[in-house]
Amino acid sequence: MNDVAGRTQLMDTGRTSHNTEVPGDRFLGTLADSLPFGLCIVEAGRLSYFNRQFQAYAGCIGEELVGIGVMGLVHPDDRERVSRMSAAAAKGERSEPYQYRLLGKNGDVRWVTETAVPVQNDGGTAILHCLMDVTGLKLSEEESRESESRLRALTQRMLEIQEDERARFARDLHDEMGQDIVFLKMAAASLAEQLRDTPGLWERASELAEVAERLKTTSRRIAANVGPGILDSLGLVKAIEWYAEEFERRTRLSCPVDAPVGEISPGKATAIAAYRILQEALTNVWKHSGASQAQVRVRVEGNTIVLEVSDNGVGISAQQFSGKPSLGLLGMNERARLAGGVLRVSSPSGRGTRVTALLPMDS
Repeated sequence: MNDVAGRTQLMDTGRTSHNTEVPGDRFLGTLADSLPFGLCIVEAGRLSYFNRQFQAYAGCIGEELVGIGVMGLVHPDDRERVSRMSAAAAKGERSEPYQYRLLGKNGDVRWVTETAVPVQNDGGTAILHCLMDVTGLKLSEEESRESESRLRALTQRMLEIQEDERARFARDLHDEMGQDIVFLKMAAASLAEQLRDTPGLWERASELAEVAERLKTTSRRIAANVGPGILDSLGLVKAIEWYAEEFERRTRLSCPVDAPVGEISPGKATAIAAYRILQEALTNVWKHSGASQAQVRVRVEGNTIVLEVSDNGVGISAQQFSGKPSLGLLGMNERARLAGGVLRVSSPSGRGTRVTALLPMDS
């Protein structure tokens, strides 16, 4: 490249000068012009050499580029950063590629990835710039980010609608069906009292009263599981303890809870995310782990709530970790993310599974 830099006056238009160039000059010029990326040399901040691809990037022919200030081709919003990068390259302090927007003379804006390295030219130091057009890739990345942002917003809205529907269902179950069940229990108990002298009918009426009592208990449990109202009435810690007790009762698996003695008061989004993650994690323990025990730990570290659900089951294999995540795991991860937190899943071989959610207190 030193030879190329040293013969810039013969190639300042990007075209070959047959009557003045020696064969080596012509070969180097042809080689540079055939490269699929832009190539230029900058001396004292001005262009002294450029190949045809760089002319295409700059949107003009060679005569218009000769001796111009190279920063005039950089988008105004990127000039300060590019100036720092170029200065560091001139001192040999930086060789890593960097990206910026190239502003062509024709008004076109394109993203380029540039590598700049110092070269010696006629006893002085020049900067050799290699530029690759990455506009298509950049636009694809932006479109991907926009699509991901829209998808996450849609997911968040779907979860909000889901919580609203669960809350409505829980209210209907408690207020309407609950009242009917209470009436049924009272009517059955009254009927049983009236039929005390008729043993067979009394027993049937008493059974109806017992069934009504069980229905009342079941409806309250379903309402508490489905709706987030339990968080408002009990608080997060008590709600977690209550759910762990229900889990033990339904599955016959031991599920102790290690939580702060006092109540903690996170934001609504964090409280709902923690409660739903607990439900899904314990459901996975019951369905898939083959465990004899689960354990729930809750603690506060600074401004973060740490919820940990572990078991002594078969764990998750490396193939399961590397394969397509389950819907339950995806759901837990998305709830944690939307609350501004993260979800971690670990499974030491043969030592069960641990699901850890780190959620911000104020979300």
